[in-house]
Amino acid sequence: MQIKTVYDHICTLKDTDGNPVSLRIDSHVHTHSIPLVFDSLIEALKNLDLLDKTQYIRNPREPFLMFFTTKGVISRVPFINIIKNIILNVLGISVGKKLNRLGISSGIMWGLMMSGNMDVDRVNALLPKMNSLALKKDLHLEVLCHPGIVLEEEKRPEYGKDDLIAFFSKNRDVEYDMLMEHISV
Repeated sequence: MQIKTVYDHICTLKDTDGNPVSLRIDSHVHTHSIPLVFDSLIEALKNLDLLDKTQYIRNPREPFLMFFTTKGVISRVPFINIIKNIILNVLGISVGKKLNRLGISSGIMWGLMMSGNMDVDRVNALLPKMNSLALKKDLHLEVLCHPGIVLEEEKRPEYGKDDLIAFFSKNRDVEYDMLMEHISV
């Protein structure tokens, strides 16, 4: 029902060309990449008659090798992010094939390996390579970072231990600073 509720709110919106805005779908921590969840998502879109109104579904397959071949990047990537990247790349193979069959676009994801650590120096080192890859494959480059802050008074009982670490991390300031430098360019 969440998808239908969102669509009901955006269905009257128009893009810059005056066309109706299409759905662009993602999920928290990329759970829609799990095969059963992805198939259920597609089934729900069909049942809600929204599959043809869905333009984009995130496929979090992040390029892997350029992190190892770009000086000064991989040394500050947490090992857990490497594992996450490998798992999402494997799951993303199936997601990509299904998206292609359905005619739904996706893009190149960037930010999983450096999650919480998208600092200016490493972004500057990788941005030309990521842009080049996206252009070569004729795909959008989707940059994932978490620049916002969560205030102490916004803590909620449903936040788990990992949520609390992520939501209140000083690394959000690092990512905010990186975005502000790139936005002002």
